[in-house]
Amino acid sequence: MAEPVERPSTEPPGTPGGSLAARLGVRGGANNWQFTAVSAVAGLALAAGAVLAAGPWDSGQRKAERDRAAAAARTGGAHHASGDAEDPAPAP
Repeated sequence: MAEPVERPSTEPPGTPGGSLAARLGVRGGANNWQFTAVSAVAGLALAAGAVLAAGPWDSGQRKAERDRAAAAARTGGAHHASGDAEDPAPAP
């Protein structure tokens, strides 16, 4: 009489005697919250560094932008005259 056929395993190939969590080294989900906490702290540090690198701020506006806008020559816009005396008067 022939030998009985073995029932196939329910584990994926290449995983002898271990669950996915055991193979990945997960210890009660601690790695997930640790990774999240470290990522959050690193993101906040990067954001703070970017703000500091942008330069000094005053009332929501960078001081360098305010100084540059104040120093710009007032020559009028693209569609407006400068207002010099030799310009013709506007139409009635």
